[in-house]
Amino acid sequence: MKAISSNWFLMVATALALCGCESNLHSSSNAQTSSDQPTEVKIGDGVKQGSAKGSGQSSAKGSGESLTQDAATDEASDGTVNPLISAVELKKLLDSKPSGVKILEPGKDESVYQAGHLPTAQFVHWIDDMTDPAKVDQYNNLQADQFAKLMCELGIQADDRVIIYDRMTSRLSTRLFWTFKCFGHTQVQILDGGFENWKSESLGLSTDTPKVLKSQYEMQTACPELCADMKFVQAQLNDPKTRLVDGRPAEQYSGQAAGRVFHTGAEHPRKGHITGAVNIFWKDNFNQDGTFKSIEELRKLYTNASVHPDDCVVTYCNEGLHAAPPWFILTQLLDYKNVRLYDSSMAEWASSENPMSVKKNLPAKKK
Repeated sequence: MKAISSNWFLMVATALALCGCESNLHSSSNAQTSSDQPTEVKIGDGVKQGSAKGSGQSSAKGSGESLTQDAATDEASDGTVNPLISAVELKKLLDSKPSGVKILEPGKDESVYQAGHLPTAQFVHWIDDMTDPAKVDQYNNLQADQFAKLMCELGIQADDRVIIYDRMTSRLSTRLFWTFKCFGHTQVQILDGGFENWKSESLGLSTDTPKVLKSQYEMQTACPELCADMKFVQAQLNDPKTRLVDGRPAEQYSGQAAGRVFHTGAEHPRKGHITGAVNIFWKDNFNQDGTFKSIEELRKLYTNASVHPDDCVVTYCNEGLHAAPPWFILTQLLDYKNVRLYDSSMAEWASSENPMSVKKNLPAKKK
């Protein structure tokens, strides 16, 4: 999203009198619905502006506490669900056959999903369904009307509990989680460790395509303070209380290698990083099995890089995908209050005349 403003979210009041829900969801061709008639999406008088905390930011846990909670008691202090759920806890939840729970698998290849996925999970294509089709080259977030239509097609209601997992070390899950929060959907969680964790616990897979009843999705709250555009980043460059977190590999941050847009392979015209940014490789947030590191380890990772809870933090990468894990960790696990994701990231910045830096004498890679 190149420009994030209240108008970006308020456009839904006029753009969405009706959500026709014609099937453009990548997986919806296989889904059965109750009617072929258009489904109305009620928007009300407009999209209200929300706050990051109101959007479900969780309180930080103690350094010795588990990142996940029991499925029956996993409400946070603000009434939302905790941001992470374990595979075992999710199995208990699904066994209870709850209403209002939707499982989503964002991914690249629907045939992989069809070969075996979590029970009741629906497939969401990481590009076709999760990006604004007008800005695919920068992997920009959905517009408000596009998000509402996706929810309609997935049969999701505004008060549904949505649980997301993927097969890419939670990169797609954290990105989609951020999208839900941008549009004020508070009841959303990530399966810690994703598909591989579920599979390693031998909890059972399904090849069934869920039957989907298209929904009416009422979107009332938008949170533009979770997003950064180029103008915002430019304005923060000389602020000593702002920290830019570059989630790319060290060689791209340093300028030793060219940055590339992950989903297109397009190389940026300039090398290096946004001047003043620190480098925390996205993968360093995870254990080898794909689960998130402990609170103690994560807090140390960011404070050692001089990224502190009272800072204004902007996360970025090549295209806004790998900026999602640090955004999720800082806001949902470490309770940082002012964190934005720069959606267009280096796909935009490196194609401009904005200040960039390179770092020489990068330490040798560990073997």
